[in-house]
This record gives sequence, structure tokens and C-alpha cells, in this order.
Amino acid sequence: MSEAGIFELRMQESRPLRLALFTDLHYNGVAPCSAALTNYFMRRQVKKRRPGLIAVLGDTAILPDNRERTRAFVRTMDGFGIPWTAVLGNHEGEHDEDLPRREVIEYYKASDRFLGNVELPGVTGYGNQAIAIINEDGRAAQLLYFLDSGGGRKGHGHIQPGQLDWMARMAENYSDTPGMVFLHVPIQQYQDACEAWQRGEAQLLHGAWHEKVCPGGTREQGEALLERAKQLGVWAIVCGHEHYNNFDILWQGMRYVYAQSGGYSFRVYGVPLHRVRGCTALDIHSNGEVELTQHFNLP
Repeated sequence: MSEAGIFELRMQESRPLRLALFTDLHYNGVAPCSAALTNYFMRRQVKKRRPGLIAVLGDTAILPDNRERTRAFVRTMDGFGIPWTAVLGNHEGEHDEDLPRREVIEYYKASDRFLGNVELPGVTGYGNQAIAIINEDGRAAQLLYFLDSGGGRKGHGHIQPGQLDWMARMAENYSDTPGMVFLHVPIQQYQDACEAWQRGEAQLLHGAWHEKVCPGGTREQGEALLERAKQLGVWAIVCGHEHYNNFDILWQGMRYVYAQSGGYSFRVYGVPLHRVRGCTALDIHSNGEVELTQHFNLP
């Protein structure tokens, strides 16, 4: 890792690097059987997908007194023997009895396999990190930005100007490298993309729109992220947060992706669980091309 906060992960020769995405695991301490089911399917997905990197997009060990659940989550991730990273969701640190958001990342950072930063000078939030995927020729195939979209006691947050400036500094080290942004809370333009798809103005590539988007921040703040992201060659924004949505919509040159929810702590009304729960996989090829596939937790 450089002082700027970038991690490099090298691809194995002759095969793409697979990134397995999980989100909203919701280990809440209320129903141990649901946590066991979440872990069962996550382990099964990792065994089947054989990823080179795992990312968890927030709302992981939530509700008060979550220290031991956070430790258990880290032990689960370490047990895979695979590099991993994570961002914070809106639920981390929302109660007085919770681990503060900074300490959650400190727990993650204690793992030898965690690729992430606790805090970066001048950058809002905790767990902002960039991971450059390096191909066999030593060149960056993709630059992955993981951003803290805020939350905790303040409720839904948004990406701050300092984080956008930090992204630009990271991109200077990897000129002309395409990138992706990963965060927990979607921006308002996700809903715009859905409505554009309904009008026939956008393309639904994968998945389904099951519920109204619940965004963070203002439309202007979302536009600021989009403007900077496009300047840096970012072609996709990937979020968690919703428990039903799992779509991938191409609109105005940007792909708006929902990673599939993996937690079983909440009941999903009107949608069979096997139609929404699962793992989203991204195969990153040495030439920079990325293939997205959805993998449901079929019974």
C-alpha cells in the first residue's frame, strides 16, 4: 500500500480476478438461526465462486452490543483465506451501545487479509480505500474505489467533497485506468435510472427493480459524485442498502448496480428469498473488461 491509501492486488496468470460482493448481512444478535443461514449461504457462494477478492458493502454487524458479532464476522472472513475489504453502511454506529464507526474499521483492520484504511488525512469517513487490480503485465486493469457514504446517528449520508478530491489523487497514480465506485447508500440518480428504464431510455442488463430507491444526500451531491467519477474513467457505481433490488441499469454512460443482499435477518415481503438473496460476482479481465453475474441462494 502507498501512503495515499491504495492497495494493489495482482491477478493470477491466464485467469481473470473475480470479485465477490456481499451486502446487508444484518447480523443483529436477535435471531442466531438467521445468522447461521446467512453464513451458510455466504460460505457456499465463496466455495462455488472461488473469488480472488471479497467485498462487503455495509450493514454487517448491527444493533447495540455488536462487538462480539463484529469479531465473529472478521473470523468468518479470515476463514476464507482470501483478501477482503468492506465499507460501512448506514446502520453501523447508530446506537450509543454500538461500536463507533471508526472502531468497526479498526476491528476489520486487525485482520491480516483486510485491504483497507481506518482513516485517511483530510478524507471524510472511515474505511475509504482504493484497490488497483494489476494484470500479469504489471498494468492496472481496474481501479476500485470503496467509499464511506456515511450513516450512524446522523442517518443516511452522502459522499463528501474531500472524498472526491481523494479519488482524483488516487487516479493520478493509474492514468487512463477504468474504475468502479463501491458504497452502501445509493445516490438519487439510481431512481432516475429506474424511471428512465421504464420510459425505454435506459437498458436493464441484469436483475430486477423490486422497490423504490432509498438514496442519501441531495440530487446535487449525487451529480457531484457522477461528474467526478466520469472524469476519472469510472463506468459503474455499485451499492447495497436495499434488501430487494438487484438490478444493473445502463443509463447515460453509467451503470447503476445493486449488489445482492445476503442477510436473512429480515423478511422480504412479496418476493421469494431465492429471487433476491445471493452474491454478485465481477470477473475483471487483464484487458480491463469486466463481466458481472448474479448468483442466487437457491434452496
